[in-house]
Amino acid sequence: MRRKMLLSERKTFRRIAQFEAESGLNFAQDMRLNGQILPAPRRIAEEMIEIIRNVPKRPASVLHGDFCFSNILYNSRTRRVRVIDPRGHIDSFGTTIGGDCRYDMAKLSHSVVGWYDLIIAGRFECRVSHGQTLGFDFAFENAQRYTWMVERLERLSVTGIAFDAPEIRALTILLFLSMLPLHGDQPTRQMAFLANALRLYQQFS
Repeated sequence: MRRKMLLSERKTFRRIAQFEAESGLNFAQDMRLNGQILPAPRRIAEEMIEIIRNVPKRPASVLHGDFCFSNILYNSRTRRVRVIDPRGHIDSFGTTIGGDCRYDMAKLSHSVVGWYDLIIAGRFECRVSHGQTLGFDFAFENAQRYTWMVERLERLSVTGIAFDAPEIRALTILLFLSMLPLHGDQPTRQMAFLANALRLYQQFS
């Protein structure tokens, strides 16, 4: 696990630097979410990475690599689930189906707890204010409708790992920070991802 997580660390800060350069935002400054001052995104990333560094290693298992709602298909007639578009990859090893299951758990959490798909669908409100600190007024449309999914997921575990374990929460936050430059064609969505990373940090703290 440690090798894979260190790769995520490099990727996260590389993408943060790319987004800073493209957007002109300073991720070393504190930001404000719905009136509350929160730590700078770089500090949040460092804190989340420290959590991940301190968890025990686990044996590799079969890994999907992008286990989120958009890659999970359910056939209601046959009651069968199929997954598509696997993306297992480890530097110097190339494509592989092996890895730490906690990464797949975090990817599912980023759909259920992080409401990634609601952001993609534009089901949010995000007003950005520029001042001494960058501020967000951020909320999801009809958020209460989806809380049952969060509650059910957080009661589940995989091989003894709970979905509300600190490392799963930390990885979920890092996913939203690291995906920022991948959506350069949608600046409004990028701001929602950033605000959502702050929301998750606020919620998990």
